[in-house]
Amino acid sequence: MRLIWVVLFVWGGCFEEQAVRLPSQFTEAIQVSKREPGAACRTLGAIEGRSRDLDDSAYTSAYDTLRSNAALRGGNYVVIDLINGADGAVIIHGRLFNCGLVRERVAVLPPEVE
Repeated sequence: MRLIWVVLFVWGGCFEEQAVRLPSQFTEAIQVSKREPGAACRTLGAIEGRSRDLDDSAYTSAYDTLRSNAALRGGNYVVIDLINGADGAVIIHGRLFNCGLVRERVAVLPPEVE
């Protein structure tokens, strides 16, 4: 199991800007919100999720990719700053945090249904 995390970490460093999507068991703990995290959270930097051309829902694709990128970088909380798109593609821009064990779920945004 430890080898899987090492591979994902190395892989994430190489492909973060691309639309990498992990299985839900790796991303289900990632919280996404428009609210700032608590004071105990550590900033890990900017993050984004991009939709893929092959997906039916551009927003859902970008949302899933954002959560995958967060997991690959060791974060568990994302604050959405901006959502934009053009020509059917969507990019979600935000900031990634590591909040340790998050005791309560705060304003988790579900994927929009188009």
